[in-house]
Order: sequence, then C-alpha cells, then structure tokens
Amino acid sequence: MSDHRLQLLPGVYARLGLKLRLSTRWGLTASWSLRRTFSDRLEGLEPSVSWMADPFRLDGGRSLKGHDSYGYWSVGVHYSLSPQRRYSCD
Repeated sequence: MSDHRLQLLPGVYARLGLKLRLSTRWGLTASWSLRRTFSDRLEGLEPSVSWMADPFRLDGGRSLKGHDSYGYWSVGVHYSLSPQRRYSCD
C-alpha cells in the first residue's frame, strides 16, 4: 500500500493527437499522452515491498531503464458555441 504522501517528480511529457471537424460546429478529438518520470517511486511502495520497484534487477536505478512512465488515451466530442467566421475583403 502507499503511504499517501505528496510526491513532486520531474518528468517528460509527450502527446500525439488528432482533431477532426465533422461540421461547422461539431468536432472530434483523439490523443495519446505519455509521461515519463525520473524516479522509480511513483508507486509509493512501503519498504517491505520495495523490491517491486525493480523486480528484474535491471540496473539498480542508475539509468533510465528502471524509471516509471505511464500513458493514456483520450477521446472527445466538442461543439462550438461561437458564430461562424465570415471572411471578407472589404
């Protein structure tokens, strides 16, 4: 179990996304995000189960191999409340 302490961890963030306009007001978005931390303590493990942070004994925390990362997908539908833009050359 975690010890419920606040952890501030530096990390790197990357996102790939797609935005599709279905009509003048409706749209669809989809994205995948990846966050990579520079710590292996994202789980907040107790000392009795700390072996779970590096179960395969990859490198003992000396390189980027043993650090935590997580990713997630998001999908959204949006509706625009603003009026249509009308371009003119006046």
